[in-house]
Amino acid sequence: MSKRNFEQTLAAPIRNALIEKFLLHENHQVITEWLLEQHGIKAARSVIYRRAKANRDKYERLVQLGMPIKMILENRLQIEAFGVAQVEQTLIEKLKEKSGSLFSYLDETEGGR
Repeated sequence: MSKRNFEQTLAAPIRNALIEKFLLHENHQVITEWLLEQHGIKAARSVIYRRAKANRDKYERLVQLGMPIKMILENRLQIEAFGVAQVEQTLIEKLKEKSGSLFSYLDETEGGR
């Protein structure tokens, strides 16, 4: 049985807010206090540090390429299923094809959602 990471134990809205804070490079102490004060969740700063690093390592390149953090959060499971590196490559290709229209490709890939 695989060990679940700290994020997987959180409700989806809290998890998404936490990942957003990680990608916005918020201070680990501030995040720790936010979890405790707003949600009653006690977490060691070392856990927050490790999860922040893991999320930044995973998604930072997408953010650097201009993908909005909210879009990453809304599509996180699909991004992970497809593969973050593949999404990065697809984003780069679509940005090259559609200069000036950064995210119109999402309508194409999601059936015009």
